[in-house]
Amino acid sequence: MLPRLPVTLLLISAFGANTGATQQADPADLITALWTGAERGQAVRTILEAGMDFAQVYDLVEAGPRYPAADEGLLELSRRGPDGKVFRYTILVPAGYDPTRPYPVHVFLHGGVRRPAPQEGGQWWRDYDRMRDSSRIAMFPAGWDEATWWEHAQVENLAEISRELHRRFNADENRFYLIGISDGGSGVYFHAFHASTIWAAFLPYIGHPAVLNNPRSGAEGDLFVSNLSNRPFFVVNGEVDRLYPTVSVIPYVERFREAGVEMTFRPQAGGGHDMRWYPQEAENVAAFIRDHPRDALPDRLSWETERTNRYQRHSWLLITGLGPVEGESDFPPVDIFPHRQPSGRVDLVRRGNTVHARTRGVRRFTLLLSPAEFDLSKPIIVMTNGVTAFEGMVEPDLATLLRWAARDRDRTALFAVELEIEVQANPS
Repeated sequence: MLPRLPVTLLLISAFGANTGATQQADPADLITALWTGAERGQAVRTILEAGMDFAQVYDLVEAGPRYPAADEGLLELSRRGPDGKVFRYTILVPAGYDPTRPYPVHVFLHGGVRRPAPQEGGQWWRDYDRMRDSSRIAMFPAGWDEATWWEHAQVENLAEISRELHRRFNADENRFYLIGISDGGSGVYFHAFHASTIWAAFLPYIGHPAVLNNPRSGAEGDLFVSNLSNRPFFVVNGEVDRLYPTVSVIPYVERFREAGVEMTFRPQAGGGHDMRWYPQEAENVAAFIRDHPRDALPDRLSWETERTNRYQRHSWLLITGLGPVEGESDFPPVDIFPHRQPSGRVDLVRRGNTVHARTRGVRRFTLLLSPAEFDLSKPIIVMTNGVTAFEGMVEPDLATLLRWAARDRDRTALFAVELEIEVQANPS
């Protein structure tokens, strides 16, 4: 471990000084560059070159950046995806925005996703005035016929624009809520099945999970009900909805609950395919959101995937190798959706520094260890299907901390160790 020198002196060597050694750099500037700068890779390299030790950097990253003041009102923005598509989105910054306190974020997925791509100044976020709320930031991404809510391009898009929001505003990492209406409601289910790490809860309105199982929808990937158990749901459907009546949704709600999914279901008597019910449910929605912040580092989690190049992560677990192992666990099937290819599942329970993993169809996985959850001065034990897969000391790594902080921009889930686990056979 390097000697614990004053941070300001170390930063002089990293940034240089305009007038000799008389000027000292503010250490908060370095972390602000990591959080709010466009060149995250360069910020990581600069911090590593500064020579600070792990504890110093961890404290600074956990404290987060100093956010600047921001314009209030409606901001129309866009980004270009890896395939060249332009994704438009709108951010509604509340009146009286205070950059010194974190704000909840509500992300709204609109309906009618089969329309052509929206243009600048479009109205896909219709009726945004009804969404004004001084206590939160609202964000309205755009979906269209070539970028529906249930494909990877939109998973990548929501992750990137959420990181961009973290870059520009003081957003509460543990109060990001995904809300959708009609096609947007069906899209909310898709993200819950495939990419739930950043979300605190899911609120699908007048949508249907069966849309994702319809071959005509083109939804990507298999659907694993156990993945829904990681986050709570507030579901609303109308009794006489011409598309998704309550009676067609109830069997799914019941099966999800049987699988351990926390679902608040609010069927609307006489309700159609519209939002007329919202005024009488507004207080229930607000109470649900208030009572369900995200647990950024849960002691229990479950994740299943059929691939390892995407949709393989939830929170501090990454599934990195698929395939059967002798003596693996047997999970009761939940026969709602067909599975077209082999998959792997990991269920984790953390007790102190010991992790108990039950696996099926997984040969290898990685645990991201946070100093907020594990005592890294003591041995870590990982049991897989009753067999010791790892027992020993691990060393906090500054590069790992910075890489995941730059990737996630999450002050409440900082990782110091990537611990790769090979699932051991259990012949007994």
